[in-house]
Amino acid sequence: MAEATFNSKDLEELAQNMYRTAEKLYPREVKRFLQKEGNKGAGILRKKTRAATKKKTGNLIRGIKRGSVYQYKGSYQVRVKNNAPHAHLIEYGHVLWVNGTQTEKFVPGKYPLKKAAPEIAATLTGDVDGFVDDLISKGFGL
Repeated sequence: MAEATFNSKDLEELAQNMYRTAEKLYPREVKRFLQKEGNKGAGILRKKTRAATKKKTGNLIRGIKRGSVYQYKGSYQVRVKNNAPHAHLIEYGHVLWVNGTQTEKFVPGKYPLKKAAPEIAATLTGDVDGFVDDLISKGFGL
């Protein structure tokens, strides 16, 4: 299984402090926000995986999912992962087998998750700024 985890600790200092305050005051809104961001991340990963692979059977694409939002060491996190049983072979590469016999050839990895991670992180950072701005415009509950 290939997976990447994105959390709220990758933010700028001011936005980070405001986001942590929002986590304490509005945990439900933060969870909803991270679920939306996880869905966006899964969409980006699907695009990168489609572009990286030749065969289009759909099993690899159908395995891409957003995990549940969970709390780890005080911050909320969401995980984007590929549950397809052969995802790690596409991600990291594998030795080629033909008709049940191992060959000497190595098929290099395509690294769709590794290529999608910076784009997902950039999207998350920009959207967190918007989320914090929305909380400020609502009065931040004060």
